[in-house]
Parts: sequence; structure tokens; C-alpha cells
Amino acid sequence: NSLDADGLKHFQKTRLLRLILWLPADVVVVDLGAGTSLNVLDLFSMADQGLLVILPEPTSVENCYRFLKAAYLRRLQHLCRVLGYDPIVDLVLRHRTGSPAANPGEVLEEIDRIDSGAATTLEAHLETFAPHLIVNQARDQEDVSLGDSMQAASERFIRIPLQFAGAIPHDPVLVRCVKTRWPFLLECPRSRAAAAIRAVAESVAARARLRPCAAPERSLGSTAA
Repeated sequence: NSLDADGLKHFQKTRLLRLILWLPADVVVVDLGAGTSLNVLDLFSMADQGLLVILPEPTSVENCYRFLKAAYLRRLQHLCRVLGYDPIVDLVLRHRTGSPAANPGEVLEEIDRIDSGAATTLEAHLETFAPHLIVNQARDQEDVSLGDSMQAASERFIRIPLQFAGAIPHDPVLVRCVKTRWPFLLECPRSRAAAAIRAVAESVAARARLRPCAAPERSLGSTAA
């Protein structure tokens, strides 16, 4: 409830991450909310499975792409610090400052022109960055198909893999459950929205089993709406 909750200092963020990672749970879901603050980007970057939850509205779609690019570049910066490539990425990002056409794929291309070995190493590490996309409150088939369209556009235009995990239909019952603070999946387990939530969870879990095991320090899942 603190007014400066989003402005965690470095040691506070490190302690929070350590506490989350040591929780006695198989899966930890962290709801990060919207925005591209460094704390949100860092927590998202630490996750084994990143989940982007959007509404089928132009502003939400635009914010999703903006967050996706920012999260990717933040992961790139973190990798460069760990692997010792800070001077290269700093040089490229300074050169890219203010360029509206810049995208993560172009950043990697510039790194490749400076140091092909560094680019190859970074690209191999970044292959695991493939967040899942969930379309919430879908009202018709056009809203549902938005997920596939965004997945294709992300890979084509900003060169970031995005995995469409499914859509959750708009359900007035869910809204009532939120207002009354009833657990929706327990109160309405046979509803369309409940079935869709389970399907999305199974899709994310299935892809997680296909991926290599993450390092212990990154056994975390998070969402950004």
C-alpha cells in the first residue's frame, strides 16, 4: 500500500526476488500490472514464463508491443552485463536513441557488425525469450483471432517470438465474482471462461515442458497486463 511501492531500491528488489524464489511452491505467479518501469521489466525478465495479458483494443495492443520491445531490450542489457558485453550494447543503444524505427532485431544486427561472436552468444541466450500472449474478455471470433495476428506481426516486424496461448471470453459471471470476491473457478467451474482459463494454463504448461530447464535463479513466472 506504500505510495512508492513501484520505486523499489536495488537491495529491496534483490531481497524480494530471493524471497519469491525460496517460496515452498511448485509455481509462483507474480501479477506485475501494466507499465515499463525498470522494476516491472526486471521481474518479468527473471521469469521462466512471461505472460502478456491484453484486451482486444487498439491501445492495449499498442502497449503490449511497446512492453515486449522494452522487456526484450532489458533482457539483452542484463545478458550483456553478465557476459561482459556492456560496452558493445551501450554503444549500439546510444546510437539508436531517438530512432523510431529501431527494433530488437536491428539492435542485434548492429551488435553483429561490431562483434559477430558476441551477437551469436547473445542470440543463443535470447532464444528462450518467447512470452505467451493471452487475449482477455474476447467477445467474438475477431477478438480471438487477434492473438494469431499479433504472434505473426511480432515475429515479422520486431523479430520477437510471441506464443499465443489462447483467449478468455467475456463473462458477466466473472465480473460478479470479482465484485463479491468469490473464487471464480470454484463458483463457476463449468463456465466457458473457466474452461478457457484451464486451456490457457495447459497450453503454457505444455510449452514449458518442451523448453530446457531454467537456471535455479530464474524459476519464476510473471504476468504483465
